Amino acid sequence: MADPGDLGHPLSDEEWVAVEDFLDAPGGPNIHTCVGFLTAIASGPTHIHPGEWLPLVFGTRPVESPNERVVGLVLRMFNAIVAGLGEECVFYPDAGDVEEVGRWCAGYMMGVDLDDAWLEHDDVISAIFPIAVLGGHTALDEGDEDPIDDEDGWRLAAGGGIGDIALEAFELLAQARNQLAAAAAGVAQAPRTGRNDPCPCGSGKKHKKCCLGK
Repeated sequence: MADPGDLGHPLSDEEWVAVEDFLDAPGGPNIHTCVGFLTAIASGPTHIHPGEWLPLVFGTRPVESPNERVVGLVLRMFNAIVAGLGEECVFYPDAGDVEEVGRWCAGYMMGVDLDDAWLEHDDVISAIFPIAVLGGHTALDEGDEDPIDDEDGWRLAAGGGIGDIALEAFELLAQARNQLAAAAAGVAQAPRTGRNDPCPCGSGKKHKKCCLGK
């Protein structure tokens, strides 16, 4: 079995079962809700630190030893979801399992709600509307100009398409994620002004005798 601390190593079948057993215990969202939640986290326009979303995954379930290994497994599950999205593969339940599809979608919208930056992308919010409906996040408005006569049929069809919808959102938000990553890299790689270099304020003095000394 792989070391649960090796965050880049794919989960084995046994480890997937271990995570599922833990998350299906009372006290927090189940495996399908968590996968939907982490799919949205991985797709979002900004990076959400695990310290912010891990507590929502675990809920009130204990994570002390021996369950602390599950933390590593969940992080690896998240990395597997990220890798899958990059390969145009989305983890989601069978469309025929209406209850689990609803839980997956509710988890996805929980991830959306964690980042207000989603609201800056109207095209994405429009694209994920079926996920919002299936997750109970918004209502399927029967008062539209083109009302839906067969809501059950619509829900079943929409459930079969959540993978494509999630992938579309991931791809639409790729530019936002890349811009933020580039900006962060630019800040990290910004050259440092030496003590004897010309001061960046433009005074013509050495940095140590100008702004550095103030």
